[in-house]
Amino acid sequence: MRIIVNGSELKTDFPPFNDGRRSFLHLDSILSALGRTYWIEEDGALAICPDLPKRKRIAWLHDEWEDSLRKIDGVIFICSNRLSDVTNTEIVISNRNATITITDEMDAEESGFITNEQANDEYEPEEFSPEESAKINYGKYATPPILNELNAFSLQLDQTGRVFLDEVGFYISNEHSPYSQTPYDVIVFGHTGGDGEHYGFLTDFGTVEDLENAPIVRVSPMGGDEAVEYIAHNIREFLRIKAIDSTLVYIEFDNTDEYENYVLKEEAELKASNPEWLPTEEDKVRNREVMASMVKFLKLPEIENPYTYLKRVRQERQERVLVSTHDSLGIINSLSPFEDKEHKRLNVDEDLGIEELEDYLVHASVAGKMALIRDFNAIGFYDDEVKEAVVSVMVKLGLQDELTRMNAKEEW
Repeated sequence: MRIIVNGSELKTDFPPFNDGRRSFLHLDSILSALGRTYWIEEDGALAICPDLPKRKRIAWLHDEWEDSLRKIDGVIFICSNRLSDVTNTEIVISNRNATITITDEMDAEESGFITNEQANDEYEPEEFSPEESAKINYGKYATPPILNELNAFSLQLDQTGRVFLDEVGFYISNEHSPYSQTPYDVIVFGHTGGDGEHYGFLTDFGTVEDLENAPIVRVSPMGGDEAVEYIAHNIREFLRIKAIDSTLVYIEFDNTDEYENYVLKEEAELKASNPEWLPTEEDKVRNREVMASMVKFLKLPEIENPYTYLKRVRQERQERVLVSTHDSLGIINSLSPFEDKEHKRLNVDEDLGIEELEDYLVHASVAGKMALIRDFNAIGFYDDEVKEAVVSVMVKLGLQDELTRMNAKEEW
């Protein structure tokens, strides 16, 4: 591979190497060509700064050995993505042309690095009115009647001195969610009020006919790899399960005994650690009354076996999946059932390059492309060219609502 730094070819005795998709470059020769220097701190951290008299800021790489940093026979190599981050350079790797092009984007007068704190201070997101936010959230869909009924029930509760959030476990909200973990094709309708957790209608990229029959997902921004979970086939079944016990939308049980043992164990642990948080018998009776009235008011369906409901609905969902996705939701239809392309999935991570993505898109089915979009939603974009290519796919597929939510999320 030829290495071009700021327009000049770099000669080095230590060629780059790959580990999977990740490219590692010889640290000394690259930094020297960029006018940077580095040293190793006493704690083992590697420090990089501009090799100038008035250097203002230093980038420290802590605990990154064997990940972003590799030492081979005493020679240090650094992952190209991490090098780009800490030196404010653009690095373009082209396997087709066998070149690595490094372009310095640092302001020579500033002689430093832009920190996350500075970026946040300088960036003022656009604020949307409640009406604008709701329009972004719902897109082409109308508010489903069930939410109007639920609002009416909430008002009825207020008149009795009870709070919908306390009794049912979430509050109704029609506004767009700014959380990065929220899938582009999810319409948020409720928030629990804790750690950003919220519920939404899964539209499967606008293919569901109406939201009354849309699947329900829970998004937990603090949930890591399990941030998004499929929890019900529709909102009425979701509310019916909530009316029995909110625990049932979080945990799968094999039978009634397993559920009852879990409840007893949780109560015992809470009694030992925080007894003041335990609901009283009066609280339990009141909640059962509220839940019974909600079931009656909304005419919610009976569910034959609520304790295995979550396991069953997830299994039924997986049986319909054509292409799996990082968030476990999968893609269940291709919008074009007669296409003859194989539904292959591209492994998406921060090291995916534009060339590999372009090669994949040539042969990808519609379902594969939608899986690609969902996976980028889950992990975020790390490359402008890659993002532009994915946005182009969304435009060609007519995913206007999803694009609007994506753009509004970024403006937040």
